[in-house]
Amino acid sequence: MVLPEGGRVDMSDIPQIEALARANNWTNEEAQQALSEHAANIEAQAQRFLAETKADPQLGGVNLAMTQVKAKAVIDRLFPEGDPARPEFLAFLNRGGAGNNKQVLRAFLRIHQMMAEDRPPGGTGGAGGDKSLVEHLYGPKT
Repeated sequence: MVLPEGGRVDMSDIPQIEALARANNWTNEEAQQALSEHAANIEAQAQRFLAETKADPQLGGVNLAMTQVKAKAVIDRLFPEGDPARPEFLAFLNRGGAGNNKQVLRAFLRIHQMMAEDRPPGGTGGAGGDKSLVEHLYGPKT
């Protein structure tokens, strides 16, 4: 079997299709057709997720770019560059379009909000920022 070019299926799909082909006595052509149909179904799902997200008033439209920025910030925090789990997680998000699923994006936005709540006022905390936490809470020293 040959993987469709530019599709969202990968080598992990082939054993499933091969098992179906053997169980149903399919020809090689029928097995290839099943793999192509599987790829088309995954692509259709991914496109549906993207369309639903773009149409969502909170996530899409004028908010889409910021939604994507915040989702990427969460991914970068959970799976920073160099993390051995990052490629597999990104592949999962991209494979079936889960990265564009509005429920997944809502979860990322909630995590992003929690990450923002963890930062003290004025920046990164510690030596960061030009005001102390006390000054942010109670105003400048008099």
